[in-house]
Amino acid sequence: IALEGYGTTYGDGGVAVIDGGTTGASYILFTVSGSRWWRLANFHFKNNGATGSANGVVISSVNSQINCVTVSNVRGNGIVLGTLSRLYRCSFFECNQSNTAAFGGLNTSSASNVVLLNCMFHHNTFAGAIGDNVSVLTAVNCVFSDQTYGIYTSSNNASMMIANCDFYNNTYGIYATNSAYGPVQIINCNFVKNTTNDCIRTSSTRYLWQMINCAFGSGTMASSGGISSNCNAEQIGSITYAANVTPWVDPANGDFRINLAAAKAAGIGAFTQRKSGYTGTIAYPDIGAAQSAASGGSTLIVIED
Repeated sequence: IALEGYGTTYGDGGVAVIDGGTTGASYILFTVSGSRWWRLANFHFKNNGATGSANGVVISSVNSQINCVTVSNVRGNGIVLGTLSRLYRCSFFECNQSNTAAFGGLNTSSASNVVLLNCMFHHNTFAGAIGDNVSVLTAVNCVFSDQTYGIYTSSNNASMMIANCDFYNNTYGIYATNSAYGPVQIINCNFVKNTTNDCIRTSSTRYLWQMINCAFGSGTMASSGGISSNCNAEQIGSITYAANVTPWVDPANGDFRINLAAAKAAGIGAFTQRKSGYTGTIAYPDIGAAQSAASGGSTLIVIED
């Protein structure tokens, strides 16, 4: 089943706006359930009342594919997901206006496997992406900014793969509670101006996190706590930017295009090739989400309505 918004003609890439208004008790704007494949694309869900903590969108069906969907200005979570969900170029901002604990932009409380690609989470109360019960969370080329937690998880044995993501001006970049024991691998990510910690795990029982080729702010752009010792993080090839600078054009106003030389083509990207005569494939990604344009190319960025 596919449901896709449009401007004037189906397939034109336009966006359908579902505006629930800002009066009365809050309510869910859109609900999907069942066990079929489901694709939702090109929608902006916003406003769902003035009181209470109802979620904006609830998708409890399995095998959901969500493309170019924005959720904003809702009382509860932006989207609550079911299992096996894939999100591409989605945007979440000013969700959880009720300020409910463990709510935020995206809540994977019912999911077992979630992949985020080119998604943006910012200015949500409490957290951007919440992996309460998710067993596998993969985030690639995503931006998490201006909220208490960029990624928050309390899931037992949650496994996270986070690559080429930006964590900016959150209180905590990545936060794992004492029940989160799963393996965590973080690659080619920026951690800048997260005021308390870039990464924190609250349990004193050690578990190995691996951080490969990640970059960190310094001076006024550094976090006060850095990476907590409970993460027991193996750091490989870490980079520290010059004091008081960010790697982006204008992050305070949402422009996360990479313009700092120290971040360009600085990501670890060489493939492992050991077959005799089978060599030469090398990649030079930037550190961060919005890869800079090479000569004659263009930059892919997340567009909001």
